[in-house]
Amino acid sequence: MTRHAGLAALAMLGMALPAARAREAEAPHLGTLAADVSRTVLDGRLALRVPAIAADAPGPERNDETRIFVDAGEERLEIRATELFALAGDDFAAAAARVVKSWGRESAAYRVAPLPLGSGLRGAEVVPAEPDRRPTGAFVRGLFVASADGSVQYLEARANAPGARDFAGADALASNILRSVAPGARSLSRDAATSRLTTPLRAVTVFVDVPEGMGTAFQRERDRTVHRFHAPAGLGENAPSLTITFAKDARYLHDRLSREIRPTTREGTIFGQKVLWHAWSTSRAETGKQHLEALVTLGTPGEPLTAHVLVLHRADEGADAMRALVESMRVERRPD
Repeated sequence: MTRHAGLAALAMLGMALPAARAREAEAPHLGTLAADVSRTVLDGRLALRVPAIAADAPGPERNDETRIFVDAGEERLEIRATELFALAGDDFAAAAARVVKSWGRESAAYRVAPLPLGSGLRGAEVVPAEPDRRPTGAFVRGLFVASADGSVQYLEARANAPGARDFAGADALASNILRSVAPGARSLSRDAATSRLTTPLRAVTVFVDVPEGMGTAFQRERDRTVHRFHAPAGLGENAPSLTITFAKDARYLHDRLSREIRPTTREGTIFGQKVLWHAWSTSRAETGKQHLEALVTLGTPGEPLTAHVLVLHRADEGADAMRALVESMRVERRPD
C-alpha cells in the first residue's frame, strides 16, 4: 500500500467511526422505551404496563405462565410471569428471601427487600448486587407479588447479551414494567369443584373432583394437553403436585432421563384400569424430591391416546393424597 493510499484509508476510517457512532446512537435501546400500554398476564391474574412493541413469546397456551418479549434493535428484554401456587403468609418478604437463598451459589448475588405496591398487593423485590453480564439470559430483576387472595406470583426480567451491555437501560425499563403490576380480574379459585380435563381427542374427556384449597393450571399444545394440580403450601415450602399429560404417545419420565434409574413398582387403579405406579428419586430418599408416575392407555389403535400421570412429593402423605386424587378420576367417551 502506498503512503497516499494508507492516508486515504485512515481518512475513510476516520469518517466511518463517527457515522457508526451516530447510527448506534439513533438505534432503539431498551432504556429509551416507555412502558405505557396495559396488558394482562397469567390469564388475567395480574396486569402490567409494557411498551407498545411488546409481544407474546412463542410457546404453548398456558394459564400459569406468561412470557413477553420487548425488542429494541438487537436488544431484548424478556418478562416472565409465573403463578407459584403458594401462600404468602404474614412474613412475606422473609419467605421470598428464603426462596432466593434456595437458588444455591447464585443467591449471594441478589438482594431481597420489601416493595410497597398499591391495590392490595405486596411485593418483595429481587435485584442483583452487581450487573449480570452473562452472555445469555442475564438476570435484570425479579419481583415476588402477594395478591389480595393470599396467593403468590413471581415476575422476572432477563436481557440478552446486547441488552445486558446497557444494563442500566435494561434495568430502568424492567423496573418500570415490574413495578407497574396491578391486580387482574381473575382470582385463583381454591374452592372444591369438579374439573373437566380436555384431551387431544374430542371424544375423550376426563373429570376429577378437586378438593378445597388445591390450585389448578392447564397447558394446551397442538398434540397434547397438560393439567397441573398443586396442594396448598406457604411460599418456599415443599408441597406435592400432580401433572397429567394427555398425548398420542408418552413415556415414563425416568426412561427419558436415564436408563440407569431403577424404580420400584406398586399396583393401582386409574380410570378403572390396573396400572403399575413407578416410584423413584434422583437423590437421597430422605431429602430429595420423590417421583411417582404411571401410564394409562385411553385411546384406540386408530386414535391413540395415553395419559402420563406424575406425582412429585417429599412425604408419603403427600403422595397418598395425590394418588387418591388420580384414582378418583373418571373418563367419559362420546361417540364420534
